[in-house]
Amino acid sequence: MSAQINYLSFLDFATSIIGLNNSEIYNRNVVSRSYYAMYHCILNEFGPFKKIPKKGVHQQLAINLSRLNVKEADEKKLKRLLYTLENERNKRIIADYKLDSQLNELDAKQSIATANKFISKVKSIKDNIQEN
Repeated sequence: MSAQINYLSFLDFATSIIGLNNSEIYNRNVVSRSYYAMYHCILNEFGPFKKIPKKGVHQQLAINLSRLNVKEADEKKLKRLLYTLENERNKRIIADYKLDSQLNELDAKQSIATANKFISKVKSIKDNIQEN
């Protein structure tokens, strides 16, 4: 990864194009880039992770996060984050592959809001882990 590109780069790009052109392709790109901001945030804050044979990258992420040594409260927060990430991944799949489905500006704005909250929660959990 380039030193100039990080997970916030994905979110910054998504934010910069929202509402720029009320076109579905823009909305699809916002949803997709917002998801990747969340995905790379987790990798950045908690990785690098051990590769697990015969598992997709998203399954590997979930398994590796479940192996982190965290307090029970943070474990529950991580599970909620994984649930959020999976929901946004499903939206990203629609954005990238399901051209017969429509994504509007509200969907795009929700993805940006979700990504912002997600990143804040990841940082909060990371801070709790470092304090202990």
